[in-house]
Amino acid sequence: MPWAPVVAALRPCSDVDPGLRGDVVVVLGARVFADGSLSRSLNDRVTTASVLVTRGQAPRLFVSGGPGDGAIHETVAMAQRARALGVAGECIVSDPSGVSTRATCAAVERWVSRTGEARVLVVTHAWHLPRTLFELQRLGVSALGVPAVSSGRIRKTPYFIAREVAACLELWVAR
Repeated sequence: MPWAPVVAALRPCSDVDPGLRGDVVVVLGARVFADGSLSRSLNDRVTTASVLVTRGQAPRLFVSGGPGDGAIHETVAMAQRARALGVAGECIVSDPSGVSTRATCAAVERWVSRTGEARVLVVTHAWHLPRTLFELQRLGVSALGVPAVSSGRIRKTPYFIAREVAACLELWVAR
């Protein structure tokens, strides 16, 4: 059933499930400000992904993003934050081509094809997981979604949800 991972992604998550296991944790970018600091959304995603790696639930962290608001690329800022949270530098793989969800998913598909790391855990916000998982499934990548544990309310969540509904419909029609 093509929407099964989508339904699973919508379950509430108050903490990272310690029983999850994967070969790689993929974290999707959000926003890095001009001064190099991570937006709260991106910090939540990287923190959740780093917990999975530091707990030994996956040996590798795959950070994907695009240019930041300033000179610091999202993937550089994401890797710095992950290292600060205890992820070893040699465990971090950076994908600087992740300028969109679709681009990140394509990069993940190439990575999985090249490395054979088939158990993929994907970290992003709950409202973003359905489209991400649907796109990965469309590309033949089996992934389990892990909602980022939120450190606070995101003011633009209604906008993000509406955008994701439209994007999911577009994906579904295009398939």
